[in-house]
Amino acid sequence: MRSIFLILILYLAVAAQTTLADAVSIGSIGVHLPAMAAAMVIIIQRGNGALAIAALIGLVEDTLAPGRLGIAMAWYLVLGWFLLEGCERYELRSLGRRAVLTGLYVGLVTLTVGTTRWAIGEPTVGFLRIVLQAVGIGTFSGFVAVPVWIVLDWTRQVLHRRQQYDV
Repeated sequence: MRSIFLILILYLAVAAQTTLADAVSIGSIGVHLPAMAAAMVIIIQRGNGALAIAALIGLVEDTLAPGRLGIAMAWYLVLGWFLLEGCERYELRSLGRRAVLTGLYVGLVTLTVGTTRWAIGEPTVGFLRIVLQAVGIGTFSGFVAVPVWIVLDWTRQVLHRRQQYDV
């Protein structure tokens, strides 16, 4: 059941990124839904399986973007490991901490993938623009993550209550 749920989240994140993300963007700054989904899976699931899902999300993003394959997958995995370590060391019950970590992960993924692609000569934008966009995308994604985390918490509470009443 969890695998089907994770595949559904991955599909919805990628589909929404390719169709709806431009509608809610402000200039060239928009939400990065696949990276948000990867951060949320790592924070909720934890463990090696969450890292594998994050790497899979990065691979799917690599297939959608022009350029060399594997750059996003590698950075999703490396930064996901750091996020996982942070999740194991600190208490993440508060909504603010989870939203900040989600935005930070998205911003760092955007920055590292963009910088790597810039370093090997792929993009046509400059380094300063990559950095500014990464800061904007991370901040915007952190704010968008707040209602998503609220819905996820609410869903988890409803399912927990429902399991208590099952006989």
